[in-house]
Amino acid sequence: MQKRLNILLATLTLLLVVQVQQAQAQKIRKKHLIKVWKISLESITQSLPPEQKEKYDQMNDTDKKAFAAYMEQMIGKMRIEFKSGGKATVNLFGEKNKEATWKLKKNVLTMNTEGKNRKMTILELSNEKFKFEAIDDDGKKMELTMVPASK
Repeated sequence: MQKRLNILLATLTLLLVVQVQQAQAQKIRKKHLIKVWKISLESITQSLPPEQKEKYDQMNDTDKKAFAAYMEQMIGKMRIEFKSGGKATVNLFGEKNKEATWKLKKNVLTMNTEGKNRKMTILELSNEKFKFEAIDDDGKKMELTMVPASK
């Protein structure tokens, strides 16, 4: 009987330790997320579909610089600011800021902007990098990397 009780106590202790570690990991993630993020232009070329990536790789340096300038013009002003308390500000293409809310559960981030929920699976999150996977409006899976930005 004593042996069973010891096994039960050891199991409960282990479960408690795992729960505490998961809660700490969750806090760290939230702490890393709360800042202003912009799209990493370098990651755009890395995440191109295979046929477009092949064309990009064949470009000369001048064309690659022109492509980078075009992308900077298109998405360089996009910002997402995650705030504590589950609030966010989204600015797409330098337009008026849109207010949003967000929730983080394990590695799934759900954002609600203008009544639309978007789910993102976080692949990597640190002070320097926010990499996630999501489904775009066309139903295609996309991977995106964001880096810290000034407002």
